Amino acid sequence: MLDDSLIHSKMMMMSHFLVLSLLCLSVPVFTFNMHMKIVDRRFDALLFDCDGVIAETERDGHRVSFNEAFKAKNLNNMWDVGTYGKLLRIGGGKERMTAYFDEVGWPKDVSDKKAYVQELHLLKTAKFQTLVESGSIPLRPGVARLVDDALANGIKVGVCSTSNEAAVTTIVKTLLGPLRFAKMKIYAGDIVSKKKPAPDVYLLAAKELGVDPEKCWVIEDSEIGLKAAKSAGMRCVVTKSIYSQDEDFRNADICISDLDNGLDGQVTAAYLNYKSTPFNKNAVKTNNNADTFAATPDLGKMFSKIADGKSGNPFM
Repeated sequence: MLDDSLIHSKMMMMSHFLVLSLLCLSVPVFTFNMHMKIVDRRFDALLFDCDGVIAETERDGHRVSFNEAFKAKNLNNMWDVGTYGKLLRIGGGKERMTAYFDEVGWPKDVSDKKAYVQELHLLKTAKFQTLVESGSIPLRPGVARLVDDALANGIKVGVCSTSNEAAVTTIVKTLLGPLRFAKMKIYAGDIVSKKKPAPDVYLLAAKELGVDPEKCWVIEDSEIGLKAAKSAGMRCVVTKSIYSQDEDFRNADICISDLDNGLDGQVTAAYLNYKSTPFNKNAVKTNNNADTFAATPDLGKMFSKIADGKSGNPFM
């Protein structure tokens, strides 16, 4: 006669086997260079910020181009790394220059400040485009992969930036390629009157794409970008950039170094879909299941959680 402990052990083994069998039947087979098909999609749009998210353009791209524009206009002004970092708290290049000249003083021959900044910014943009097209600025890890993953699952992809539309277009087309660019929408520059941290650009993107803001994920790198996304009612992944390491990201849904090194591995469309499920509404930590669904998972704990309904289905 079997004792109670042995019976319980056998029942647990049968339960785990049943869960594993069901998962094997429901989860599509995929291989490298293919994308996991999301069965029950819970978000409709993926919106990227541009500078600092798609590429580390701020320090070695925009800052350098601003300085070259100043030099071309025979100005003695120069933005070093520290100065530019402080100016990044202001959304928009024209707005940064205006605030800077308001503080240090305007060139003596400037009568129309708005027109002068506009002219200077056009010159800076041309220099920035040339720099990007040279190929000297690489993509950040995981960006192209996640774009492809989202598009393969029918998720709309856009770029929402305070930068000039021409500069953003150059970055996206050059670094992500014309095929991806053709499938993505660009919302940039003066398309809205209020720039980040105001939510306007993200709300406009949701409206234009025909999606509910609550069903959007945003990829940002700055505190003002995070504030814009959350004010729009969207979920937000922060991938820290060179200038934003010490900013306040406590309100982020996920905060990581880059898209290839998330809390549970690579950030994928399936993972963001999982984080969008009702199971996670009351989650205190973003890495509750890290040990369960990691590269070397605790299989017993995994099946127990799935069977109990405590973790949601990470594959859906």
